[in-house]
Amino acid sequence: MAVSQVVAEPVVRTSRISAVGARPSAARYRATRDLLIRAERELTVARSQADIEVAFVQGHLAALRFAAAALSVLPPVTRQRNRSAWAQLTQRVPDLSHWAQLFESAAPIRERLEVGLPVEIDTQQVDQHLVHVDEFGHAVWDWVEAQQRAHSAQSNTPWQRAS
Repeated sequence: MAVSQVVAEPVVRTSRISAVGARPSAARYRATRDLLIRAERELTVARSQADIEVAFVQGHLAALRFAAAALSVLPPVTRQRNRSAWAQLTQRVPDLSHWAQLFESAAPIRERLEVGLPVEIDTQQVDQHLVHVDEFGHAVWDWVEAQQRAHSAQSNTPWQRAS
């Protein structure tokens, strides 16, 4: 089955954040931006999949990369138990916790699909999953940009949004 054409084309964010100056945090934000761009590309690939199971898995992996991008902005946590990205996001970024809970509940479906176990999903469910991934991506971009603005205000490090 093909993923239906009901899924809107992704809105490509034309504003990207670029750092002016060479501070370590500027490098961290550039790496975060790169993760966000890779996640957007993965979501685009998911939308192009004819197989709905592959589309679901690829979309979920894009969501994981968006989560990794959000977590990469934060200082590393030492001596933390092996916890999922979704659990970490819930704890460390409360603004995105409802998204983390949504994708955490979808993780068992992805896991079953990845190992070839049968899962009953239909095109509509996959389309909705990809819409959620896209909305989550926008929320992460917005959150990261807010973190950058706050960092810039605190450190007088000039940040600018590049088009």
